[in-house]
Amino acid sequence: MLSHPYLANAVARLPFVDASQSVWCNTFATDGYHIYFDRTYADSLSEKELSGVLAHELFHCILGHMDRREHRIEKTWNIATDYVINLLLIESGFVLPKGALFDRKYRGMPAEAVYRQLLKLESESDDRNFDVHLYESGAVNRIPVDVTLPSKIARRRLRRQLISEVRNGLQGRLAGLVTEELTKALSKEVHWSLLLANFTSGIRKSDFQLFPPNRKHLWRGFCLPSLGVPGPNHLVIAIDTSGSMDIDLLSRVLGELDQLRMMTECKLTIIECDAEVQKVSEFESWELTTNLFEHWHMSGRGGTSFDPPFRWIEENLFGISKPDAVFYFTDGFGSAHGPAPSIPVVWLVPEHGAKEFPFGSIITVM
Repeated sequence: MLSHPYLANAVARLPFVDASQSVWCNTFATDGYHIYFDRTYADSLSEKELSGVLAHELFHCILGHMDRREHRIEKTWNIATDYVINLLLIESGFVLPKGALFDRKYRGMPAEAVYRQLLKLESESDDRNFDVHLYESGAVNRIPVDVTLPSKIARRRLRRQLISEVRNGLQGRLAGLVTEELTKALSKEVHWSLLLANFTSGIRKSDFQLFPPNRKHLWRGFCLPSLGVPGPNHLVIAIDTSGSMDIDLLSRVLGELDQLRMMTECKLTIIECDAEVQKVSEFESWELTTNLFEHWHMSGRGGTSFDPPFRWIEENLFGISKPDAVFYFTDGFGSAHGPAPSIPVVWLVPEHGAKEFPFGSIITVM
């Protein structure tokens, strides 16, 4: 606290837990709020190494790494966050135990960017480091059942306070290294599934309908239309089947959209396309598609053109069952030459995808 006063408030506010008797903590660990330690391991460290390890765990909490994982692969995300923090600490003068994950090529990159780089590596990265990362829904390391973790909102509020204090204490080069990480830690990202649900609700139409009829007049023997707010009648999902697309992420997106479809009881058309339309699947509002999208197999896997699905929709659906919206799942790396369609379009783009499209709205899915 005397050597690094900008971390003093974090040291004082975050609870430390002696986990020496546990089987899962042989070094140090954190769940994003508590910092767990094994007394034997702590005693084996030099004073400078211990200071570095404490700072490492503190920055995991300050930067919200446990809350930022989302659906990312746990092991790969752990490695990415360790690379970010260790580089930050070593370049600011801290000493870390031997074998700490460190590579200067990740300098200035947030954990999300390092994660994407690690996914591209053909060989499996070494994840040996001096700490354990605990998650509420961890597949490898889960938070102990007897530990009470503050809510996500409470943790974000605490991070905001700590980051404000840490940011004021950071000087020059160190401030530049951690700027984007601090921004990510404070961001209030809305989960993509909620954005999808909000968009679907947003295209609901106030209209008159004969079923169910207006109950106010049934007793008089009159069957008059009622005013309702039905959901969309027809949704279209266009899928970019080029070789760069993530099939697991696609399955999650299709499952989420199908849940929305069943809630609104609307028709669904799925268009698979690379450079041209490869396959079209249609599902009526009453058809059950439970588990159908968990292991979806895509047709095509060639180049990418965004125009064919919109041409197909105009030629086959306009005038018959014009869709209320088109959801286009793509990484965005393709060509589009046609005009903007007369229906709402939402581009569902992975984290590494393009950020600009000629028309429509963009939702980033992770």
